[in-house]
Amino acid sequence: MLPRVVLGLLGAGLMVSGMLLGPNLSRAAGEADAAAVREELEGLKARLKALEDRDRSTDTASADATGHRPHPLHSLAKTKLDGDVTMIGQATPSVAPSAQSEGTMSVDLFFEHQVSDAGLVLLHLDVAQGQGFQSFPVFTAPNGNPTGSNNDIETFDVQTAVHLDQAYYHHHWLKERVELTVGQYDPTAFFDTNAYANSERTQFIAPIFGTNPALEFGGTGNFYGFGGVLETRPVERINVIVGVMEGDGDYREMFTRPWSIAEIDWDLDPFGRDGTYRIFVWENHRHHEPAFSLSPDTRNRGVGLNFDQALTEYLGIWGRYGVQDGRLAHFDRAASLGVQLGGVKMNRPSDAFGIAYGLTMIGDGYKAFQSSSGNPEFDANEGYLEAYYRCVLSGDGERIGVAVSPDVQYVTNAGGDRSIDPIVVYGVRLQAFF
Repeated sequence: MLPRVVLGLLGAGLMVSGMLLGPNLSRAAGEADAAAVREELEGLKARLKALEDRDRSTDTASADATGHRPHPLHSLAKTKLDGDVTMIGQATPSVAPSAQSEGTMSVDLFFEHQVSDAGLVLLHLDVAQGQGFQSFPVFTAPNGNPTGSNNDIETFDVQTAVHLDQAYYHHHWLKERVELTVGQYDPTAFFDTNAYANSERTQFIAPIFGTNPALEFGGTGNFYGFGGVLETRPVERINVIVGVMEGDGDYREMFTRPWSIAEIDWDLDPFGRDGTYRIFVWENHRHHEPAFSLSPDTRNRGVGLNFDQALTEYLGIWGRYGVQDGRLAHFDRAASLGVQLGGVKMNRPSDAFGIAYGLTMIGDGYKAFQSSSGNPEFDANEGYLEAYYRCVLSGDGERIGVAVSPDVQYVTNAGGDRSIDPIVVYGVRLQAFF
């Protein structure tokens, strides 16, 4: 702005001086002065343009204490920040009086920036509060905790924790027919997904219904680790996904003991409604040293099936089945089947009711070990029944808004122990998206 003011004043001054001196100057002198004025004006214009170009290309913020100019912020039009808050309260009369009620809360933050037309960076942070039921009898997998009553728990040994869940770069080619993700990621977001049973924030709360318990994911106990995922759709209705990840999530021996998986998804409509049918095989080379095995192996492997199928506008069914190495896991098979009923008939299209039953089947190796250790009661399959109703108070209850979900769970032979009476868990979940 200042250069333009100076330029205007200078021009005005030259014009006035010309008027005052006008009749006393010769034509030649007048022409020479006019040429000089034009030359001066052109020079000032050039300098003004250079100043404006510099202002547009640099950050106008003052330098910091070290003399470095702060980096400019990326355009907010290419950046997205969202998240959710999950609060779960549960109570059971079936455990010790001092541990009959527990609460947990988690906050998920997702930062996504589009770095190009085909690439983006995603950062996912999770802040967790609460440990849930500590005395609840559960099966344990070679890595992770697939059974229990609360799938939102990510830390079992501390009260409060902050996790870097995901930090990766995603790129796509050929109109998104080929996609690549590289970095720290959550494999449950890519593999063994399900339209009706995949998220403890909006669907079933129990872990057995979030993913296949007989699928030993790579990464940490929360299933996060460094690796990559390649997705391709070679033909219409078929999607092929291949993934690799560090086996135990500690960033050591990343390329010598990996976890890997390959999945094929078929999009079908046998009832005139959308459905997806999945089959996958996986292998984990992390160190496995189960106490009950006489021949410890450093490799676990398995296979799984998964489907979700809409039957009507408001009714859908789903199921899972998986097998893993019984020498390494307390259970070697798992199966689950469920139904979701939408609220269309009640003029509440965003509401949903879900009910499911699952079995984790005790492995022969673990059963024999417990029997030889004087615990013959550990010889039963754990049965799990859960029902919930998601009542959406605002928004759609899945991506934006608020929802509350009463929930009830009924467990038989918890942890494979037939001597334990059935356990009933009452709960309620409050979910807010922002």
